Amino acid sequence: MAGRIITFYSYKGGTGRTMALANAAVVLARDRGKEVLAIDWDLEAPGLHRFLHDGDVDERAGLVELFANAHELLPSVSGDGRAGTGRAQRVWRELSLDPYVGPTQVPGLSVMRAGRMDAGYEDRVSKLDWERVYHDEPELFSAFAARLAEQYDYVLVDSRTGVTDSGGICTMLLPDRLVLVFTPNRQSLDGVVARARAAAAYRSRSADLRPLVVYPLASRVELSEEELRREWRHGAREGAKAADNPYRDGYQPTFEALFREIYDLPECDLEAYFDDVQIQHASRFAYGEPIAVLEERPSDRLSLARSYVGFTRVLTDARAPWDAHATKVPAEGKPDREALREKAERRALLDEAERRIGVLNFEARRLRRREVQARLLEGLVVAAAVIAAFALSFSVGPAVVTPLLASGAALVGMIELYLRTWAPTSARLAMAHGAAALAREQTLLVARAGRYRETDQSLTRFVERVDEILAEVERVVPDVRSL
Repeated sequence: MAGRIITFYSYKGGTGRTMALANAAVVLARDRGKEVLAIDWDLEAPGLHRFLHDGDVDERAGLVELFANAHELLPSVSGDGRAGTGRAQRVWRELSLDPYVGPTQVPGLSVMRAGRMDAGYEDRVSKLDWERVYHDEPELFSAFAARLAEQYDYVLVDSRTGVTDSGGICTMLLPDRLVLVFTPNRQSLDGVVARARAAAAYRSRSADLRPLVVYPLASRVELSEEELRREWRHGAREGAKAADNPYRDGYQPTFEALFREIYDLPECDLEAYFDDVQIQHASRFAYGEPIAVLEERPSDRLSLARSYVGFTRVLTDARAPWDAHATKVPAEGKPDREALREKAERRALLDEAERRIGVLNFEARRLRRREVQARLLEGLVVAAAVIAAFALSFSVGPAVVTPLLASGAALVGMIELYLRTWAPTSARLAMAHGAAALAREQTLLVARAGRYRETDQSLTRFVERVDEILAEVERVVPDVRSL
């Protein structure tokens, strides 16, 4: 089973995002015996290594140097022309991760720093253009996630705050689970909700086959203010003034509405989830970079360590926050034959959907290249016609050249119309839309969301939806089922 990529994101700083990640990483490595990698992608304010005590080896290279080297390697690497075997995968096969990863005080837990912490760090960060890297090879980041998932059980990514290029990479391209860390205030909540909506919209259009499941994490909750705590979670009481609580809807109803929207859920109840998943404010941990699960006993019901252990359990064991059994650890035991059969059927269906998505995307890109070549040829024809018209005007005169120009313009217009309505354009769009639709259905099936919430008919519904999507594509591309 491939490892899981989990991004921790907050719109504002000071939410305890890095602390939550560090505690979850320790729980997974120390208590679960997993191989865990923590990545500091907060390049403008790095500090994850301070929590994890990686030996203060400031000369060790990190994320910035890794991607600078990967980008530099791109021109010398080429794919073999088949879908899914491009140069991005080859780059990560040639680059070893070992020089960029260091151990921590916890066995099984490693850390990748933001970069080498020397006098040139800021200059290297400013020169690394994430938009250019993505433009030169869009698949570099998804291939990086796949490479990490091969080597580690869990990869926890500490994302930059706000709306940034690197934040978009961390929340949209890398993870299969997205933790939104927020404090009970308007700007923090509005920011993470907007980011979740943007990430879900991007993934529904992309060819990424992994489900993106969002986990909201209320952090630094002040337990002594019981009434305010209830109102910010559930919404303002009837008749309360707007000034009493500017976030009158409450963050629980806000996330319930968000999940109904982005996951196509008929209903969503997060009451049990938020009963268990809250991180209380503890003033002692505001000093330094302590890790609660290393300093407190998780058995203490009021300890911060217990909150982090409970959150990590839900994050890794639950299918989704809205699941009625999200907070319950699956029971150990031998699976029955029917469950194994269903699992095998699901895997076969998902593998076939993955193959079709890859083929449709590859064919759409191939047709797009044909369109571009046709446009270039059209431009050359127009340029040649203009040059010829100027040459003729000197020798024949405008009375003869004008009809020639009119005829040429009409011919160019007919070519343009032909190119825009020709089958490759329609086929490319049909294939691209079909691939995106298949990816969305696969995400919903894996997450047991939307129409696949009920497990008894999920496989039948998925097959029906795949047939419907392929039928839509087949109207434009008759032989699509043979691809």
